[in-house]
Amino acid sequence: AGVQIDGELELRFNGRSERLKELSESALSSALLRLSRARERLVAFLEGEGERKPDGVANADLGQFGETLRQRGIRVLNLALSTTPRVPDNVDLLVIANPRVALPGPAALELVDYVERGGNLLWFIEPGEDNGLDALAEALSIRVLPGVIVDGAGQAFGIQDPSFVAVNRYPAQPALAGF
Repeated sequence: AGVQIDGELELRFNGRSERLKELSESALSSALLRLSRARERLVAFLEGEGERKPDGVANADLGQFGETLRQRGIRVLNLALSTTPRVPDNVDLLVIANPRVALPGPAALELVDYVERGGNLLWFIEPGEDNGLDALAEALSIRVLPGVIVDGAGQAFGIQDPSFVAVNRYPAQPALAGF
């Protein structure tokens, strides 16, 4: 259909197109990034057991993280294993954002199966929470130790809470390859 309104920009690459209604450096670079990918990336956030929401605005939610993913052209969806008992094969990364209620046995076993099938996982764990994911932790050889990590160096990043650890350098992770 082409450009339809004044100020709109249409980008085309390899048979795909993006239409920008707002022209800014951020919007342009995000559109170019989306077009340069061979396929759409999909990040699924586990939901249904009180997890932090990728589109929420509450203090503990991950709304800013979810919005940043969307701006970078990554599709974000919520996944409830109670209604979709298997993590879809097209999910590039599954986020478990601190379930408040223990996951039922079949859901926890599906997460183990997902990882064993080669799935990528980003798992947020709060200290002292029983999230029903002991089988997953065991499959990944993860042991949650008692205590809380504190780091006063976060003040350099404007973080006042010493229990929030800011990491500015980290090794490459296979789960984030291609993002």
